[in-house]
Amino acid sequence: MNLGEFFYCLSYKPQIYILIFSITFSIYIILFHKKCYHLFDPLLYILLGSAFATSTVIYLFYLKKYDAIYLQNYIITILIYYGIFFIYGKNISAYNKLKKQTVKSPQVMVQISGKFFLVFVFLALFNIFYHLFVYAYFGIPLLMNSRLEVNMTGGIFNALLSRFSILFSTISLYMCFYILNYCHCKRRFFAKIYFILVILFGVLSGSKGFLIIIFLNFSYFVYLNQKKLQKLVNFFCSKRMVPLIVLIIISGLFIIFIQSHGNLIDVIVKLLQRFAANGDGYAYAYPNDNIEKITKLNLFDFLFGDFFQTFRLSSKERGIGFGFELMNIANHVSNSVSGPNPRMNLVGYAYFGFLGSILLAFITGMIFTYFRNLLIASVNFPIEKQIAVLYFYSVFASLETDVPSVIKSCTTDMLLSAFLMFFLLLFIIWIKPRKNSLI
Repeated sequence: MNLGEFFYCLSYKPQIYILIFSITFSIYIILFHKKCYHLFDPLLYILLGSAFATSTVIYLFYLKKYDAIYLQNYIITILIYYGIFFIYGKNISAYNKLKKQTVKSPQVMVQISGKFFLVFVFLALFNIFYHLFVYAYFGIPLLMNSRLEVNMTGGIFNALLSRFSILFSTISLYMCFYILNYCHCKRRFFAKIYFILVILFGVLSGSKGFLIIIFLNFSYFVYLNQKKLQKLVNFFCSKRMVPLIVLIIISGLFIIFIQSHGNLIDVIVKLLQRFAANGDGYAYAYPNDNIEKITKLNLFDFLFGDFFQTFRLSSKERGIGFGFELMNIANHVSNSVSGPNPRMNLVGYAYFGFLGSILLAFITGMIFTYFRNLLIASVNFPIEKQIAVLYFYSVFASLETDVPSVIKSCTTDMLLSAFLMFFLLLFIIWIKPRKNSLI
């Protein structure tokens, strides 16, 4: 089954798909409502995506598009993954208890903003210059046939810059929200400019996912600072938030509009397809037993293959990527430049078999639950520790949807960031920001 056939199946009985999704998402909410603290909880987005994926799996089985063995594997792995979280994950009561404890006031926290702001400026400027480099050297991704061409055609220098940019974007955006709320006018002005540029870069990147990144970073910020941000929370829950929400939605629709060559009907259809596409990997993998045709990887290549490919120490054939290979198999081609997310269930079954996928679900479920609990505990952490927890949680929160990406972040990104941060910290130790200066 290819993408066109998948969307045709969705249009065959859309009312059935909507019914399945409504029931599935309701079950998720009933089971995990005590673990979501409110609308800004990043867990809610994770559950929503998982509900769409589960609905796709059930809907395709309803249409008899694949064998029951795959449905059994999916149900077992997803029950293990979220079952561990249901049993060991902390409830709202733990979060509220921590939130009531004494925390540092905003005035005290601003005192650390000298070097804090200096690090933010470095990360922000790096992202700005990286995007300008991409536009000058490769062109604007929004206008390309595939925005992934930038990563596919660049050499090792671009690969390294890209990894740093991905790493720094999460941290710098969180720091941006922090500065916008706590720091004085000079610093806040720079943060405002950077936030506007982030939205612009997101539009030009051609990625609808940049809206999700902004939302998740803001939700992390509200989550970790809610006691000090009651006015801000009230603001974002009020009518004054409507213009910003409209701006972000229009930005996303504009990207789809450009990629649809100005066809308004296609914009609406692609928007609906975007939600259902959370489970497109299953549509590629399960029908016609395509998942059985994936090239097996040994454990070493599974864990470190991306590291060697980032530094161009291995051929493309060695690490073509799960999503790309699955797309090639489904479309009977050999040169795909995009592919579905390599979700935990699919990767586990394809590389390690039925029993191996169950073990992978158990391991990933334990890791996700640990870092989710750590995120709750970080409510009263200093800002530096909060940023560290935020980064690790944002990485491991993707375990269900993209296991290879998490492994990439744990090997390539962390090694590169440790190397760079070592020299950056040595530099800022010797910097003493002058009073009343910009930094």
